[in-house]
Amino acid sequence: MTSSRVTSLDTKRVLAAADLVTGDRKESVAWLKSPVGAFGGQSPEALITLGRTNDVIRYLESLSNGYIG
Repeated sequence: MTSSRVTSLDTKRVLAAADLVTGDRKESVAWLKSPVGAFGGQSPEALITLGRTNDVIRYLESLSNGYIG
């Protein structure tokens, strides 16, 4: 699988998880591109390209379980 294909699949996974937290695809897409303090100011999108998709998904899971990040 090519790197861009992996990134695309990972982005879809993260967006699906973000949708469960936000309830809104537009908000999820905006969040994906925004800096997040818990990620040292990096965007979730940047972390995906660094191969840290599972970190982003774990963060979203923690938010859905009540952690305020």
